[in-house]
Amino acid sequence: MRGRLSSRERLLTAIDHEEPDHVPLYVKWWERQFPEDERNLWHSQYERIEYNVKQGLDQGVELPELNWTNWLNPEVKTRAWKARLPGESYPILHKEYVTSRGTLRQVVRQTKGWEGRSLYNYFDVGDDIPLVGNELVNRSLRFLVESMEDAEALDALFRSPTEEEREAFFQGVEKTRKYAEEHELLLESGNFSIRGGDALAWFCGIEKTVVNAYRNPELVQRVLDIIHKHDMEVLRLVIEAGGVDVIFHEGWYENSKFWSPPMFKRFVAPLIREEVEVAHQHGIRYCHILTTGIFPLLGILEELGVDILFGIDPVQGDVNLEKAKEQADDRVCLWGGVNGAVTLGLGAKDQVEKETREAIRILGPGGGFILAPIDQLWPYTPWGNISHMIDAWRRESGYPLR
Repeated sequence: MRGRLSSRERLLTAIDHEEPDHVPLYVKWWERQFPEDERNLWHSQYERIEYNVKQGLDQGVELPELNWTNWLNPEVKTRAWKARLPGESYPILHKEYVTSRGTLRQVVRQTKGWEGRSLYNYFDVGDDIPLVGNELVNRSLRFLVESMEDAEALDALFRSPTEEEREAFFQGVEKTRKYAEEHELLLESGNFSIRGGDALAWFCGIEKTVVNAYRNPELVQRVLDIIHKHDMEVLRLVIEAGGVDVIFHEGWYENSKFWSPPMFKRFVAPLIREEVEVAHQHGIRYCHILTTGIFPLLGILEELGVDILFGIDPVQGDVNLEKAKEQADDRVCLWGGVNGAVTLGLGAKDQVEKETREAIRILGPGGGFILAPIDQLWPYTPWGNISHMIDAWRRESGYPLR
């Protein structure tokens, strides 16, 4: 067994397919309360990190928010309104973005569950329509981009970050970098850095994108190129800030249930390849988020040089752990192994412990594995089950594995 490592050393050792002192357990959170007091929220990532490190868990320090979908051109004018249509059970929300190259229009059905709140962005939107978010995918009657003219207007919707924004970001990075160095923690970009195909789903819709990939591939490629241009701006800012260990590519919608392997290779893979190559040139590991439809694309991601695949879920993702370990070999570090929503959300103690043990036993040998519930934990996830997972991990995670 290796001597005790720092959290950063442990995670990087596992990512590089070597056995650290023990299997890392790195829990990602959608935010929650302290378990001892449900009224007391974590007010910052530093409170969350401090609490979890005390439990022996590994944590990463996230850079300040870097979200290019907030970089709207100041010349863009918006207009939003709400209407009732005959035969419609729900109100219809409209929003327009008037750009220098045309007007973009979004129309959504305000169904139950909208409730004036953006499920993705965590802020009240009332009767407005957020620019991005998962709630758009199944509620939109008209998506933002449905034609090549819309795509050109989309390109005029965003801008590059201003000097003031760049400077504020670099100052924030300096703070997080010092904290990470002081506590020997991984420095990472956070979950929502490179938007990739997820932004395509929000702007164009899933079904329409799949159809257009065959009938109007030029439109799909144009929108992806626009997204990729800004994703690369984010990557270059991260590189310029310096000291970052891992950058995340948001790929929940880039799975084989939507993209066939040939279509993935045609549209998505070349963009990922450039991101990976640029990240590697500056010593940054590249993590791709993919929580379902993994196996048809895992070999492609390996060929592209992806370092980490976040999203190994044996329940909702239907991932065979033995097959995943064999296919990833020593090329892709697998992050996950336990289901968050069903197993930790609803399961009994025995089920939680069994799933945790099996993940460590199957995925842990030889390194290349970070244990985690997938995809992340919510405030309402029972803390008792989180504790059962942690207890099982403590008993089983030391190298050499039993």
